[in-house]
Amino acid sequence: MSDEYVYTPEDFLGWAIQSGWTPGTLPIGVVYTFQAPVTRVLVESGKFEENRELTVSNATMLMTSDGEAPVLIACLNPGAAAMATQLEHLRFLGDETRYAAAVGTAGALTADYRIGDTVLIHSALRSDAVSNAYLAPSAHVDADPELTAALAKRMPGVTTARTWTVSVPYRSTRSDLEAAIEGGASLVEMEVASLFAVGQRIGISATAALIVSDVARVDGWEVDWSDTTGPTVHAVTAAVDAMRDLVEDS
Repeated sequence: MSDEYVYTPEDFLGWAIQSGWTPGTLPIGVVYTFQAPVTRVLVESGKFEENRELTVSNATMLMTSDGEAPVLIACLNPGAAAMATQLEHLRFLGDETRYAAAVGTAGALTADYRIGDTVLIHSALRSDAVSNAYLAPSAHVDADPELTAALAKRMPGVTTARTWTVSVPYRSTRSDLEAAIEGGASLVEMEVASLFAVGQRIGISATAALIVSDVARVDGWEVDWSDTTGPTVHAVTAAVDAMRDLVEDS
C-alpha cells in the first residue's frame, strides 16, 4: 500500500463545497505580494476588485477588473505556508490557473545592488522548509523559463540573479550567508524557492521578481523600504501582463 497524504485540499475544500461555498471565477494566474503599502496602492488604483472567494486566512485578495483574462493578486504576510496552501487549492479547483509569480522585497547579499533595484529570479537556493515537502532534496530549484522570459520582455533592462530562500528572517549566521554567496546567490528572502517547488510539483509555472530593500555592507545592513513600493507595483503589473501574453500566444 502506498504512503498517501492524510489530509488534502479535497478534504478541506470538499467540505466547504458541500456546505455551499463556490470559488467564483478562477484566475489564469496569481501574483503574490507581501507588503501592506503595496496592497494599499493596488486597492486605490481602481484596476482591481476585492475577491472574497479565493482568500486564505485573513489575506487581502484582488482580481483584475478590466474584463481581460483574470489574474488574482494575493496580498499575504511574508513567508510561504499560506502561499503554498492557496496554490494547492487553486490546482484542486481546476486547471485554469497556469501561472504564479512572487513579487516581494529582498536583502542584497553584496554591495552590487542599490535599494529599489528590481531583479528577476532564475533560480533559488533551498534553505526553506516548504520546498522539501514538494521536491526531493537538491541545492536549488529553477524558475519556469517561459514565464520568466515573458516577464523579462515586460521589464526590459532588469537583471537576473539567483536568490537564497530562508524560512525565518533572523536565524541566518555569517557562515550561512557566505555559503549562500558561494552557491551563487546574491539576494535573500523567504518565499521564492517554496513557490518554485510547489509550482513544479503541482504543474503551475512560476517565476519571481524581487525589489532590493536591504543591502549588506561591511559595517552592517543598509535598510530603506521607502523606495520599494513603486518598483513593486510596477513588477506586479508586469507579471499580470506577462501571464496574459502567454495565454494569448497559447
